[in-house]
Amino acid sequence: MRLDDGDILTEGNVILTHIADQVPEKGLLARPGERQRERQMEWLNFIAAEIHKNFITRERHGGVAANFLSKTEEGQADTRVFVSPRLAYVDQWLEGRRFLLGDNLSAPDAYLYVMTTWARRLGFDLSVWPNLQAFSTRVSQIDSVVRTAEVEGPPHSLRPALPQVAAAE
Repeated sequence: MRLDDGDILTEGNVILTHIADQVPEKGLLARPGERQRERQMEWLNFIAAEIHKNFITRERHGGVAANFLSKTEEGQADTRVFVSPRLAYVDQWLEGRRFLLGDNLSAPDAYLYVMTTWARRLGFDLSVWPNLQAFSTRVSQIDSVVRTAEVEGPPHSLRPALPQVAAAE
């Protein structure tokens, strides 16, 4: 993410934290030092380390310009093996909860929602995780999520892979 001063932030959790801190009135992250923020950071890190990274299969190469999601049956099977138990864990956690940490959407929920869209893209049947499916549906109906999807179209990872370019000699 390029900032107004030209600096570039990388890594999803850093970008989500930066955005949330720019609009504290939205409550996407609690204030630094609050226990709720620590819980939110736990979830952001769990999603990054346990779910997001497991969508990136061994066939992925080419750096950030490459397509994140597998295009082969073998790669998609690998993804299901690694991601499914983590989604099952989240499903259990969501039992009786609207969002990961209460009744209000927070930054970890936004990240988890993107992961559910990736799962659907790879043919995961979210109905086997009813709490996660209900969560994903709930988030997908939030006005700002609907508007963002209309403006942006599919996330970068869902677009066709970029053509391979031969390395310069």
